[in-house]
Amino acid sequence: MPRRVRRSIEFGRWVKDARVRSGKSQRQLADDASVTQQYWSKIELQGLVPDDDELVRIAYALGKSPQDARKILAVGSKLEEREQILAEEFWGFQQWLISRPKPVHVFVVREDAEPVDEFSITLHYEILRIAKHLKISILFRYSDRKTWASFRRLAEAVKGKWSDTHENSDDSVDDLNDRISGYYRNPKFEEKRDLSMPLAQPAVIVVDPTSPYLFFYGYHPHIYINQKQAIEDYLEHYKNPVLITAPKEKAQLFIDWIELEDLSGRPSAELWQQIEWPPNISDTSE
Repeated sequence: MPRRVRRSIEFGRWVKDARVRSGKSQRQLADDASVTQQYWSKIELQGLVPDDDELVRIAYALGKSPQDARKILAVGSKLEEREQILAEEFWGFQQWLISRPKPVHVFVVREDAEPVDEFSITLHYEILRIAKHLKISILFRYSDRKTWASFRRLAEAVKGKWSDTHENSDDSVDDLNDRISGYYRNPKFEEKRDLSMPLAQPAVIVVDPTSPYLFFYGYHPHIYINQKQAIEDYLEHYKNPVLITAPKEKAQLFIDWIELEDLSGRPSAELWQQIEWPPNISDTSE
C-alpha cells in the first residue's frame, strides 16, 4: 500500500497566516525554502505536512523557529482530527471526479445563499483546479436576488485565488469565467416556498457522458459518535458535512427537474436564468 500522506489543516492555516503577515508571495517563500510553489500551495490549501528537513527550511523562510512549527503540528485537538477526516473525504471525492469520463459537469442545487468563506472558496477552487475539463454550475432554487447574488461574490473570490496561484500559468482567468456559472430559477417556473419540499442541504449532481450521480450532505459516523452526547456537540456536528452517494434513480429525478440542454451543457434556458458574471458595470443593484 502507498504511504499514508500526513495532513494538518491547522498547520496549513499557520503557514498561510505567517506568509500573509510576511508580505511575500508563495513563490518567493517557496524559493527561499527550496521547495516548489505547487508544493507550498498544497501545504496551505490541503494541509500537507512536510518532512522535518523541509519543515525547518519553511519555518526559517517564514521567519519562524522550527519549534514553533512543531508545536502547531503537535496540537492534537479534536477539531483537527475532524478536519483531517473531512480533508480525506474531499480528497477522495476529487480523485473520483478526475477518474470520470470527460467532460464532467458538477451541479450544485441550493435554496439558500452560497457561503462565501475560506472553506467554500477553497472547495470550489480545488474542484476547478484539479482538471480543465470540469465545470461547476450553481443553481438557486428560487429567484430571490439577495440569495443568488452570493454566487457573484463567490465567483469573484475564486477568481482572486485563481489569479494569486496561477500567475505565469497557461490557466487564465478568462478560462475560469467559462468554467463556473450561476443560475436562478425562472420566476415563471418557480415553486412556492411555503408549498415546496424543503432542501435541507445543497444537493450535488455530477454528470459525465455515462450517467448522473447525486450526492447529498450527511455526517461522518465517527464525527457523529464523538459529538452526540450533548446538544452543543450535536449542533456542532452540523458543521462537519461529508458527501454521501444517493441512488441513481434519485440522481435522474434531479436531472429531470433541472432539464439539461445536453448531458454536459447548461441547464434549460427556459427554466433557468443565467447570472451574469462578471456583472455588467451598470448592474449595481445588489
